[in-house]
Amino acid sequence: MTRREQTEPVEKESAFEEILSQIQRRRKQAGFVALGLSLVAHILVAWYFPYLPLKFTTHAVVRERTRQIILNEVTPLPTLVERAVEKPVKPLVRTDLPAEAARDTERVDKSIIEPRLPPGTLGLEGVKSPDRKPGQTIAQPSWQPRQEILMINKMLVGESLPRLPRRMIPVVPRVPNAADLVYQADRTAAVKSAAAVGNMPGNLDFSQLDLSKAPTGEGGGGGLAYILAGTIEPADAVNRITVDGNEGKRKRLEKYLTVEARKYVSRDEPYGYCVINVRRIGSEVLPILPKDILLVQDCSASITEQRLHFCRTGWSNALACINPGDRFNIVGFSDRVERCFPDWTAPDPAALGKAQEFIDGMKSHGDTDVYGSLRALLEEKRVTGRPLVALMISDGLPTVGETDSSSIIEEFSRNNKGALSIFTMGTIGQANVYLLDMVSYRNRGDSFVVTSGRWDIPAAVEGRMRGISRPVLTDVGVVFAAANNCEALPSLPSNLYLDRSLVLFCRYPKNLDQMVFQITGRAGDAECDMVFNLDLGKTPEWNEDIRTRWAWQKIYSLMGEYTRTRNAEFLQQRNTIAEQYNLKIPYSKIPAQ
Repeated sequence: MTRREQTEPVEKESAFEEILSQIQRRRKQAGFVALGLSLVAHILVAWYFPYLPLKFTTHAVVRERTRQIILNEVTPLPTLVERAVEKPVKPLVRTDLPAEAARDTERVDKSIIEPRLPPGTLGLEGVKSPDRKPGQTIAQPSWQPRQEILMINKMLVGESLPRLPRRMIPVVPRVPNAADLVYQADRTAAVKSAAAVGNMPGNLDFSQLDLSKAPTGEGGGGGLAYILAGTIEPADAVNRITVDGNEGKRKRLEKYLTVEARKYVSRDEPYGYCVINVRRIGSEVLPILPKDILLVQDCSASITEQRLHFCRTGWSNALACINPGDRFNIVGFSDRVERCFPDWTAPDPAALGKAQEFIDGMKSHGDTDVYGSLRALLEEKRVTGRPLVALMISDGLPTVGETDSSSIIEEFSRNNKGALSIFTMGTIGQANVYLLDMVSYRNRGDSFVVTSGRWDIPAAVEGRMRGISRPVLTDVGVVFAAANNCEALPSLPSNLYLDRSLVLFCRYPKNLDQMVFQITGRAGDAECDMVFNLDLGKTPEWNEDIRTRWAWQKIYSLMGEYTRTRNAEFLQQRNTIAEQYNLKIPYSKIPAQ
């Protein structure tokens, strides 16, 4: 036998063993993979299906030993919760709560055993109730998420521990709009207050300033009128400014209005800044003017039915804010405009009933023609000396007609010329705030966007309505003496309302001692003016917030000029102001066309 013949069996045997070894390794690998997949599958099944009859599933055993509680119904009971603060209510042992309540009427509120309407319909029933007197609105409680009663309907596991004594926890004040549930009354008040003032940067009512931070130490208890008493005096005849040669025909209002001010003087620039707050002295002077008001609702498909439901609830509550001497109309728009009444209507019971039916019939459908709806508002007839106000709810996202926001703002503002004061409100954070802000800013109003959730829409609508329900001076204009070299904003101020002060932000040369300014307007048929002399040396100082708010007003003014001229230089000036005052540029995506 040759050497080759001897080595061939050995080589074949070695190759066979190598192949067999590879097969065994692959089988082991496949076995480990299968075992891992099986383990993962069993874990998933045990987690997501804990009640399968698997005795080895630890998670299922834990779930079986846990007390089972079945909730029958959650019913809001504000009256019962208020009673619980004064006198603890012992838990009911029986599961038949309505029968128990019928036998013990003093301990349980009757709303438990009576059928309750779904949330949002209570306000509607209050307006349409046949039992109310003419002109009277029945206030109904709104849904309150923190006031709930949980009832054990079926006890699967008996009590193993003795019942512990109850201890009532006192009510803890909540921070409005915090990332936590807040007490409904506090939250509603906060939303109404913020909506009444608006949330445009710089357009803040003086009453919202925190006096406890006053550098002079006079804050924390006294109002601004007390702190600033005697700071601003009416100007004498020498300093009086004549407007259009009609100074002698105007009614002087220095005795009816009060002016409050704060200042901030920067060390690093040649300017000082001040905020001026003008308000009515008392209810006995400058009576409330009857007004014409338009309630405008965007009913397009972009306003979903969920949000429109809360808008309808808000409008129902807003009807109660229309004064007896007012006239009103309701406008719904999508790709077309629909009015409730052909002309202005007095708020008598019949008109309010028809208005409620119109509000109930609003449905979310169609495209959004913002420009068409605004243009239709200009067709409303105006009476001289009678305030004309519009409150519009929209997301500001046009889909048909004119869709360029800048063109919509300019066309409406140029034709309106400040005659119609328009206050806008968005119902979602993704609203077109550029359109909503600038339409209101250039037309004697301001904007407010509800970002906390659609359930806050009714309170915001009512707050906006109350803020503009009592005008006392319309067609307001402000003139500063030319020698002052003062830049006051906004250039087209809002009208004066009993519940909204007229706020001006000014930048002046640091060496200026006296600031003389005149405010003109109409109180019904009477033309009015008032001239004040602000002694800057005696004006209390404030913090840098005044400087920041003037800068915001300046940015809004430059944006208004851009919409008017389409000149990109105003956008560049806006950027310069934002950089100089360390502000975030608003509407940075607007193209320079």
